[in-house]
Amino acid sequence: MKKMKRSLFVIFLTVLLFSLCGWRLCYADTGVALSDPNKTIILYNKKNNVFSIKLHTASVGYVWLLKEIDANLIVPVKRVVHNEAKQGKITIPGYEEWFFKATLTAFKVPYKTNITLVYRQLSTVQNIQGNSFTIITLP
Repeated sequence: MKKMKRSLFVIFLTVLLFSLCGWRLCYADTGVALSDPNKTIILYNKKNNVFSIKLHTASVGYVWLLKEIDANLIVPVKRVVHNEAKQGKITIPGYEEWFFKATLTAFKVPYKTNITLVYRQLSTVQNIQGNSFTIITLP
């Protein structure tokens, strides 16, 4: 009976803590400035045409997927996953860094385009979250 009371108390405290402080307590602070979808990414010249987008990952089983991109203007280069697995953590929060490159076509005239990424669990088709980033190229 004593164990049951203790278990119920722990469950109660956990629910209370999450309701008061939010689910962000589950995630470790990566200390990395994540990309803000409200800020436009501006590329000024052909030489510095590679840029990255950093996105938070909450746990195992979820992944960011590229949903929309104009491949005539922007091409994906690589995706790098940064997490705390090397530090022996059981949960693996962290962030993904996506690298993109603007094509030469993107600098012929000023362009405005979007990159859309969605966050979802691999075993389902439902998207949890989506971010759309605006890219402007100036010749």
